[in-house]
Amino acid sequence: MSFLSQGQKFKNLKTLFKDINVEAKKKILIHGYHGASHADLNTNLSCYLAETGVYDVYMIVFAHRKEYINTLKKCGAKPILYYSQESKEEKKYHLSSNISEWVLGESLIENDFNLRQNWHQNLKSQKFDMVISDQENYFPIVADYLGVAHYIRISSGPYDAELLMDYGHQKCHSTCHVIQETRLLSKERMLDQYSLTQRYQNLKAMYQWRYKLDNLFRLRVEEILIEQANFNYYQNQKMPDLIISAIQGVQPLTPATGQFKFLYPSHKIRNGTRYSKQPPQQLQNFMNNHGKIIVISFGTFAVPEENKLRQINQFIIERTDYAFVIRYYGAQDNNALRNPRVRVFQELPQKFLLSHPNVKAFITHGGWGSVTESIQNLKPMIVIPIQFDQFLNCKHVHLNNLGSCINAQEIQVDLEIAIEKIERGDHEQSLQMLSNVIMYEMKHSETIFDAVNELFQTSSGDSTHTLPIYRKMNTIQYFELDIFASIFLLIVIFLLFILELLKRCLK
Repeated sequence: MSFLSQGQKFKNLKTLFKDINVEAKKKILIHGYHGASHADLNTNLSCYLAETGVYDVYMIVFAHRKEYINTLKKCGAKPILYYSQESKEEKKYHLSSNISEWVLGESLIENDFNLRQNWHQNLKSQKFDMVISDQENYFPIVADYLGVAHYIRISSGPYDAELLMDYGHQKCHSTCHVIQETRLLSKERMLDQYSLTQRYQNLKAMYQWRYKLDNLFRLRVEEILIEQANFNYYQNQKMPDLIISAIQGVQPLTPATGQFKFLYPSHKIRNGTRYSKQPPQQLQNFMNNHGKIIVISFGTFAVPEENKLRQINQFIIERTDYAFVIRYYGAQDNNALRNPRVRVFQELPQKFLLSHPNVKAFITHGGWGSVTESIQNLKPMIVIPIQFDQFLNCKHVHLNNLGSCINAQEIQVDLEIAIEKIERGDHEQSLQMLSNVIMYEMKHSETIFDAVNELFQTSSGDSTHTLPIYRKMNTIQYFELDIFASIFLLIVIFLLFILELLKRCLK
């Protein structure tokens, strides 16, 4: 079934786009992180836009990922092959230091450009009209290099989270914004300036929001639930498989980096996929023949430490009341995996697994795509974070009673406690509540198609839509010296004024 058959909106594309004055199709480049969940997202997005017939859509994909290449060709999108290379002189940064996300992004893209100069030059010669990416920290720089007029950031997780790691520990800077809203960008030249007034307001807002995150989260959920109670939009209806807004009330509310500013409406992410991996018949039979199953998957590139893997293997051996479906994680001790209750695969059809009624728990690294899919399918999580935003997501899962967060070296006892909570049904109500929020948003949010159309119709001279990228700052701005000096000066003036009043009163 084509994406176009899913809604009335796309039945007459010529009418929808009659106001777009173009002589040839606009060229859109989609490029992002190469992990499986991100590749799924970007492949679906590419096919979604390509099947409209309105745009020429290109996606950068690893040359060895034949399944994505074939899918792109079938749906009319054009794959651009990317060959992996290791950098011998990659700059090293300590994420615990006061490094800004955009500086880290410059380092990453510098290494990539040094390795693939000819490749990037060929990419630039394609003269794309838009870049769409799920990469936070350096793709605005790529968009600028390519000379692309429009950039859309799609998001499947909290922003800047790998530098935040925890509630209440956000790094505040005046060039950052804190509202989790859309970042649609029409390109201007690189700038390194905000006005002092703007930067003061930003910094003030960040410190205010820093202490309001949990309350804002609750208010958002209550708002959605009230609307659901009045209308019951989502009940007994199949949700359209479309690009959807960032799920405020489900995702952690975190500050964003200072690379570029906001333009409404919200970010576009997708939940659900048309081009999902089909489960092997062997796996389907295994799922149907076992009443209690735990799924274990730690993503594409990273695995827990060996000590934790040994404890997970021991947990698998001891929990004879459960069957396990595992994405292979390179366990040193394979005895736990050589078991009739265990099935191990190099790739997992995760959406199929989490939607299966016999799956009772999901042990995961806590990537936001996995967290969202778990919530949608009412599956409690046991999160063992490894890197990036996973630590923030882990605590988010714990605080909102969506599962357990295990962030320690000795995890076997915690695994048992987590399973006990799941068996008692401790997380069911919270999962149902946030699943309802997701379903509501999926029903009523606009699509990435709307966002692309909006940007292409926007005049490049319209200053309300032409927003600058911020990449470099001078020393004074980086350390907020001018802002704090201004605040200090105002305090001194105020104190001198009070002192003068006291002197006059005493006379």
